[in-house]
Amino acid sequence: MAQITELGFKIRPKQEPVEKKVRPIVTRSQSVTSSPRTKTIREKVSKEKTVTAFVENSEEYDVALSFAGEDRPYVETVAQLLRDKEIKVFYDNFNKVTLWGRNLVDHLSRVYAERSRFIVMFISKHYAEKDWTNHERKFAQERAFKLQEDCILPARFDDTKIPGLPSTIGYVNLQKTTPEELVEMIAAKVNGVSEEIVPQRFTKQIIEQNNEEPEEDSEEEDDEYSNILYSETETIKPEMHQYFTCVLEENETIEYEVESKHPVDILVLDNEDYEVWNEEGEIDTYYEHFEDRLNLQKSFTAPKDGDYMIVVVNYGEAKTKTQVDITRINE
Repeated sequence: MAQITELGFKIRPKQEPVEKKVRPIVTRSQSVTSSPRTKTIREKVSKEKTVTAFVENSEEYDVALSFAGEDRPYVETVAQLLRDKEIKVFYDNFNKVTLWGRNLVDHLSRVYAERSRFIVMFISKHYAEKDWTNHERKFAQERAFKLQEDCILPARFDDTKIPGLPSTIGYVNLQKTTPEELVEMIAAKVNGVSEEIVPQRFTKQIIEQNNEEPEEDSEEEDDEYSNILYSETETIKPEMHQYFTCVLEENETIEYEVESKHPVDILVLDNEDYEVWNEEGEIDTYYEHFEDRLNLQKSFTAPKDGDYMIVVVNYGEAKTKTQVDITRINE
């Protein structure tokens, strides 16, 4: 020690280690109090029906194609022609590597609900029967509802009815439209071309198709079917929920029926209250609230114009298979 000090170096006295105070981390679920029954909804966001927060300029694709495998020959030609026009298109065969190993439900929900400006829905009897096309349809309808935009472009191989797709929405008749003609129409949508610039035979065709008089013997059947908003069987996991959106006018009435294998809660909320409930796990302004029901059949009349949600919540410990039917009532 003496030799070191003689050389001009200073020796600092040894200091005892000081214990650092760690600020406790408070999680969101700890900082917000709620009842045990509703807390799980906040802590575990439902994967059954994800409410997507849209971020401006988040689209990765100009258009996504939703179709049944039986209709692939026509759709593949459309996809190839769109790519030749340098339109960014989501088509499964163009994304084999991307889809390999992915959770397809999660990935497709982002494609159809967030990342595509338009969704072309190739409707056929096969489309209505497939599980995957029904998933894609729901994701696309979720985007249309959240953004209040006309992002779904129906193209029909036949007149199969599709839940949640009103018969008043303009569509393209694929029996009278070649893939090349359809691609021109899609390109016009993507590029924001006005109807005057689109070849006249295309716009005229759409107007004629949607003004066709229904057959007399099927008019009553078509009216009855058009009033069906939902008729779906869903499997709801524990501590998860499903919601069904109904756009209603003031004093318009719907009838909803829920049948479940295990008890569920059924809520009726408007869109704003649903957002709060889904975020916080509880709310005091339910329009209707029924607990632990295996069966329920009720009607609801909208007090004002708006978007209303029928929410089915599984607070149990086992997944439950649930049938939900929602019908618009004509006065």
